[in-house]
Amino acid sequence: MFNKYNDLNLVLSYPSGRVAIVTSSCGVGRPGYYTIAYDDTPEQRMLAAFTPSGRGCCYHENGNRCLIEYFCFVVIFNYS
Repeated sequence: MFNKYNDLNLVLSYPSGRVAIVTSSCGVGRPGYYTIAYDDTPEQRMLAAFTPSGRGCCYHENGNRCLIEYFCFVVIFNYS
């Protein structure tokens, strides 16, 4: 399911109806979006989060970080 709101926010859902991805505008006159992705479980664990400035992180299913993205480089964790 796809819901777009007048304030430039966006919500995508899994077929289960649970939220999959949320994007939120930085605000009027500011470029970019904040983006958060969730898994399709009752706990709705966060899988990834990204800022408009190019920073973010991703997580394994067990909650451990697997990737951190900075403006100039990426750190990949080799454990799960």
